[in-house]
Amino acid sequence: MILIQDTRLRQKYHGMSRLTSDITEIVIHASGGGQSSLDLINWMVSDDCNRKDFYLKGIGLFPFTVNYDGKIYQLMPVTDWYFHSDCGQHDSHTIGIEMMNSGAGNTGKFTEAQYIALYELISELMKAYPNIIEIRSHDANRKQYSNMDPKPCPGVNFNWSGLEQYVTDNITDRTITITRG
Repeated sequence: MILIQDTRLRQKYHGMSRLTSDITEIVIHASGGGQSSLDLINWMVSDDCNRKDFYLKGIGLFPFTVNYDGKIYQLMPVTDWYFHSDCGQHDSHTIGIEMMNSGAGNTGKFTEAQYIALYELISELMKAYPNIIEIRSHDANRKQYSNMDPKPCPGVNFNWSGLEQYVTDNITDRTITITRG
């Protein structure tokens, strides 16, 4: 697994503190038309970013992004939480992972390298945070906690069956619920 620490967002934006024992859920997102993880990060820290006022409030931030080539960028600390899945205070129990997706409305395909990296990241997070018992789509949280229509996120091309199979085959120390949305 290639994990790259990019600290530029941490220098500019902050989340809210939490106990890592409160982390029970991973939320899968997609970027919806993003060029690359580095392009996304560069935009998020730029003066041209039209979402910086939200980011200053901890809204829309996430710890990880998975690039098309399988490189994982850690942008923010997991020890903090961020409003990222339209579920309010419940986000204090979640870790957000942003999958880069080239299609508007998340209609692009995810790469094999992205899935391999995602699965490795999930395995590492499961080891580090033993209370994680659920993996959900952004849409699932959006619907359950805010009663909002889907975006769609992570989109129709996300391979939920592959994720379910990976978790079944590789996460044996606990039962994981997967909610597609």
